[in-house]
Amino acid sequence: MNKKGILTIAFGADKYIDMAVNLGRSIQLNSPSISTAIVTDSENPELYELYDIIIPLNPHFGINVEQKLCLDKYSPFDKTLFIDSDCLVFRDLEFAFDLFRDSSAITIGTEFFFPGDDCAFADIKIVTKNLGLKKIPRFNGGVYYVSKTSNQPDILAKARGFIADYKELGFWSFRDQGPADELLIGTALEYMGYHNISDNGKLMRTPIGIIGTLNIDIFKGKSKFNKYGFDVDPAIIHFAGSIAENAEYRREIGKLAIYHNSFFLKKARVGLFHMYFNVNQYLHDSRKSLWTITPRPLRLIYHAIKSRLYKFI
Repeated sequence: MNKKGILTIAFGADKYIDMAVNLGRSIQLNSPSISTAIVTDSENPELYELYDIIIPLNPHFGINVEQKLCLDKYSPFDKTLFIDSDCLVFRDLEFAFDLFRDSSAITIGTEFFFPGDDCAFADIKIVTKNLGLKKIPRFNGGVYYVSKTSNQPDILAKARGFIADYKELGFWSFRDQGPADELLIGTALEYMGYHNISDNGKLMRTPIGIIGTLNIDIFKGKSKFNKYGFDVDPAIIHFAGSIAENAEYRREIGKLAIYHNSFFLKKARVGLFHMYFNVNQYLHDSRKSLWTITPRPLRLIYHAIKSRLYKFI
């Protein structure tokens, strides 16, 4: 068994498999020394190129995000850093294993839900009352850490134990496919008296709550933005939900695709590729800047001519 590795899960619709491909490319680029594994029902050949170990999906482990509660059962590693497939890796992740060393934490986060707080995944007041809790840890499930020699497997087992009666306990269905993993794991953490840790904005963040610009470049290792008034610089960005449709995500995965599929660029390494992309980006930005200063009448004439030409194409 490998001592440590990165695990992800991707199954079902093609878009989730495509995201896992993008994640795998980003890991190969920025954290290539760490072993990787993927749980999937897909036979996409790119997954076999990008991940060291392919693990067949076990449908008996549940539907939707319930599969994430079985990381301890799936992982071939002693120490596992789970990353959601809709993430991208911007820097080397060796430090993540040091971050969790000698800790019972299963993820990052120092915030809590309290009775009366609004939550999309549960009635916090009912859950805390039913289980005798005062609060529930609040975090994003884009990353989890599981060491088979620590307490994380016990936390996951406890979380799985809530599923059978989740509605009666006060949890709600996530996407009409069972309870959300964050609330189940957070409740298990609090119930068992364990705590998550702070990463000081260095391991993983979502751009939810972003103020200003998402300043990212996967080839420069740049991933800075302001989240709810705090500057963060995460090695992993979780493009959760509709954020994966943002222009920044599409741009970065486009760069990864060009680089991964070009034998010449891969041999020339990142420097030449970055120059190649910057030239194209400069031309695009120049055309955009020129368009913004073009008088409106000329723009209207351009659109009129263009629409007429389309009729003949």
